[in-house]
Amino acid sequence: MVTATSLHTMCAQCTTSIDDVVTEDSFETPMPLVCFDCLQVPPRTLSCLHALQHFAEQRRLRIYVLSVAGTARSGKSKAQALAATRILGRPPRQVFRSAAGGFEPCTIGVQCMAVLKEDGAKPGIYLLIDAEGFSLGDAQWHPTISSLVTHVSSVISYFESGVLNHTSIEALASLAASHVQMATGAAATSRLPPLLLVL
Repeated sequence: MVTATSLHTMCAQCTTSIDDVVTEDSFETPMPLVCFDCLQVPPRTLSCLHALQHFAEQRRLRIYVLSVAGTARSGKSKAQALAATRILGRPPRQVFRSAAGGFEPCTIGVQCMAVLKEDGAKPGIYLLIDAEGFSLGDAQWHPTISSLVTHVSSVISYFESGVLNHTSIEALASLAASHVQMATGAAATSRLPPLLLVL
C-alpha cells in the first residue's frame, strides 16, 4: 500500500500516472519490472500486469512467462526480440534495448514486455522478462533477480558467452537455490520452471 509519506521517497518512475485498462500500448512495450531505487514493482507496471491478467481471464487466454538471465552481452535481449517475432509472426513494435556492437551494458535491472498471440498454436499472453547481466551492476541484486525469475517463470533461459566462470557458477547456484527454496516452501508447487542453458 502506498502512503503519503512513502510517495516522498519514491523515484519519478514509480510516481508516474497509472492506467488500469489494457490498451494497444500495454503490448509490445518494455516496462521496468522492478525498481531497485524504491525496492518495489513500479505502480504503473503493477497496474498494467493486473489489467493484463484481467484481460486474459476475460478472453480465457493463458499467460506464459519466458525469462532470460545470464552474463552481460550474451544475447539475452536479442533472444527475447527473436522470441517475440516468433510468437507474433512479425517483429514487435518495440524491443528490449540492446547495445550496438555489444560493448556497452544493455539491460539494467529487470524489464518485462507483454506480447499477445490470439491465433495459432498456444494462444495467450506471453510475458517476456529480460534481466540485467550477472557480470554487471550491483552484485547484491543478483540473488533477488534469480529468485524473481525463478518464482514467476514458465521457462528460464540462462545465457553465457565464453566459458562458465566464477560469476556464472554463482549465478547458476543462485538459480538452483531459488528452485530448492520453491520446492521446500510451504506453498510449493510440484511444477518448477525448466532451465535452458544457452552457451
